[in-house]
Amino acid sequence: MGCGSCGKTGYRGRFAIHEVLTVSEEVERLIVARAHSEEVKKVVVAQGMTLRQAGLYQAAQGLTSLAEILRVVD
Repeated sequence: MGCGSCGKTGYRGRFAIHEVLTVSEEVERLIVARAHSEEVKKVVVAQGMTLRQAGLYQAAQGLTSLAEILRVVD
């Protein structure tokens, strides 16, 4: 696993793809009601939050490839 450049760790040059969830009133109600995570996910995606979009932004910046984003983000 890995190569000489990464010290056999496989991690040199990697970075995280992340987003911050802004809690809307609707999302807050779901959290308080202990809704299933899939229900919360459905609402936040409908409100425009997608991890894929964050990854596509990184690919557009030339930091990673489109193929890598599609491989790791569902």
